[in-house]
Order: sequence, then structure tokens, then C-alpha cells
Amino acid sequence: MLWTISYTEVTTFLIAKLNLFSGMAMGAGAVFLMKQCHEQRKKHGKLKIYRSSEVANQKENEASA
Repeated sequence: MLWTISYTEVTTFLIAKLNLFSGMAMGAGAVFLMKQCHEQRKKHGKLKIYRSSEVANQKENEASA
């Protein structure tokens, strides 16, 4: 029994692999850019990260003032 693979099957397989790998590359690039933007904003002090308890304490202080 010989395995016969047509030209169409080969091209379909290669295109599927190309789409998979290009999607992985775009996703990895997006994650890298988001990390870089986050670090840059954090470095310049424009990004403030609050814990939920800190936000609640600030709201209580504002309400009592």
C-alpha cells in the first residue's frame, strides 16, 4: 500500500503551518510590546498601581473629610 499525497494536500498543510507560526509570532510580538510599554510607563512614573485596600482607604478618607 503506497501513500499518495496530492499537491493540494501538501499546500494545504504548509499554509496551515504558516498561519499557525505567523499567529504565534504576532502573539509573541504583541506580548513583548505590551511588556515594554508597561515597563516604560512604570519607569516614567505615569502608571500607578493601587491595591484594593488602598483605594478603599482613600475613599474613606475623602468621605470623612
